[in-house]
Amino acid sequence: MSEVEIEGGAPLPELSEGLLDDEALSRLLDDIQEATQFIGAVIKQAPERHVGDGMVGFEVARRLFEGREVRAVQLRYVFDGVQWWDTLMWTPGGARLVRIGHDR
Repeated sequence: MSEVEIEGGAPLPELSEGLLDDEALSRLLDDIQEATQFIGAVIKQAPERHVGDGMVGFEVARRLFEGREVRAVQLRYVFDGVQWWDTLMWTPGGARLVRIGHDR
């Protein structure tokens, strides 16, 4: 697959997505907690509304998302020198993950 470029010639960041069951979600969250430098999480309550003005810590984001108290969370962290933004949102089939890699 070739890189897609935006206006001005800059390539779009790497993007991948998938659907996670409860077990895979738990493993992903454990990995992020244990193996990354966590930056913060943005909580999304509704399609156009974020909770609060800033970011929250990992434990709060995990509790709210796994408890299905929020629609989505965006987890921002650094792994192996690359910043990643994992957006998790609930769907009827499980937790949808959209991962964007920055700094490539």
